[in-house]
Amino acid sequence: MTKNVLVTGGNRGIGLEIVKGMLSKGYKVLMGCRDEESGLEAKKEIVGGDIHVIELPLDNETAIVDAFVRAEAVYGPIDILINNAGILDDTDWKEVNSESLAKSMQVNVSAPLTLMQQTLPQMIERGFGRIINVSSSYGSFAEGLKRAFMLRSNESRY
Repeated sequence: MTKNVLVTGGNRGIGLEIVKGMLSKGYKVLMGCRDEESGLEAKKEIVGGDIHVIELPLDNETAIVDAFVRAEAVYGPIDILINNAGILDDTDWKEVNSESLAKSMQVNVSAPLTLMQQTLPQMIERGFGRIINVSSSYGSFAEGLKRAFMLRSNESRY
């Protein structure tokens, strides 16, 4: 039986390459995208494979659960979850506020958790499942702290 893979942020960048790779291995891929239109546009460059675009806004827990439940009802249970989507708020550290921080935390931390909570119980029940969480250097505190330190150090010189 073909395994179902859900890839968040599957319509561009690393996510799109993951989608292509999973399709080449014969998986049914659900391309999770912020909006369906961008997913359908990305799908045009993919030749062959069992791919389906799922509108999956990650900025709201209720919307995540609703989209997930609909996707499973149509395509079957998720066997492999790849949490790839993320946002980068490049607001200057002096201007970051609780609203922008909450938005970043929702998409980068809470949404993957919500999706894991939706998939993991069924994976355990079926005796199979994989959850992969993808990050980049933007997710590294070391890089961000180094940059912030360098900016602060340069400001103190003047």
